[in-house]
Amino acid sequence: MQFSWFTIVSATLDVIWTVRPTDNATTDLLITLGKTSDPFSAPQFWIIPDARTGQLSTVLESDLTPGSDYILRVFERRPDIFDWVREFSDVFELKAPATST
Repeated sequence: MQFSWFTIVSATLDVIWTVRPTDNATTDLLITLGKTSDPFSAPQFWIIPDARTGQLSTVLESDLTPGSDYILRVFERRPDIFDWVREFSDVFELKAPATST
């Protein structure tokens, strides 16, 4: 998988990936959002039941702590293999959404 691009705008996360020829109806993905300083922590995650969809659009949890060391990790989950890291993003900054006063 290669991220074509991803962006975080306010509290919305959009991820688009390249679908692989080996992706099929039994290939699902687990996408985690976490900090590089704590690789086993995933304050938010999503399960994509069919990797062939090629995209995820979602709203981020409101209690995520802003920081400059966030990363997306994508795990491929198939019945014929163990879960494995399929792709990960570059480190990026997560800013607090703007609030109106």
